[in-house]
Amino acid sequence: MTKEEQQTKTGMFGSRFWRAFVITIAAIFVFGGSYVTYVLAHVLKVDFAISITSGFILFIIGLAAILYLVRSKVIS
Repeated sequence: MTKEEQQTKTGMFGSRFWRAFVITIAAIFVFGGSYVTYVLAHVLKVDFAISITSGFILFIIGLAAILYLVRSKVIS
C-alpha cells in the first residue's frame, strides 16, 4: 500500500498530530468519566444519579471513539 492510498484510507487521521490528538481526547473521555462524576456529586453538589449518568455517558463516548479508531485502523 502506498503512502497516498494509506492517507486516503485514513482520511483526516493521516497526520501524526491528528492521530495523537484524537487518541488523547478519547482517553480523556474514558478516564475522565469517573472524575466528572466526583466533581459533579461532591464539589458542585449535583444529584448523585445525574452525576453517575453523565460520567457513564462520557465513558461510553470514549469507548465508542476508541472502537471507531481501531476499526478505521488509526490504532493498530
